[in-house]
Amino acid sequence: MDKKYDSISDEWFLKGDNDIKNAQILFDHGGSNEGVCFLAQQAAEKYLKGFLVFNNRIYRLTHDLYTTLKDCGEIDEDFLGLGEKCKFLTAYYIESRYPTGVDEFTRDEAEEALDAAYFIIGFVNKKIEDEEKEK
Repeated sequence: MDKKYDSISDEWFLKGDNDIKNAQILFDHGGSNEGVCFLAQQAAEKYLKGFLVFNNRIYRLTHDLYTTLKDCGEIDEDFLGLGEKCKFLTAYYIESRYPTGVDEFTRDEAEEALDAAYFIIGFVNKKIEDEEKEK
């Protein structure tokens, strides 16, 4: 994205943009699937928290996307439709970073994580766009 970041919410979105770019680079160039999954989770988390900040809300100190999503849903109920994607991505926060006895993540899982993160990012961007038009 080539837009100017001049607010705290924009800083969250910039960090999310960097995470999704890095996830895509790893995916495209044979990096670790667990790295892709972790960065996809992080990108989605930063976009959801950025939405809360954009709406002058305090975000919880959690990496559980579903919890953050419910907070976004208090602002706009449409967010609740992202529940399955958030639950799916949340699993990658712990499982991709620490030994958990889980087998290595597959390329299909990495692709699905990327797709879910891109969907959430697009959704948040559209909501922000709509809110800015209403102002």
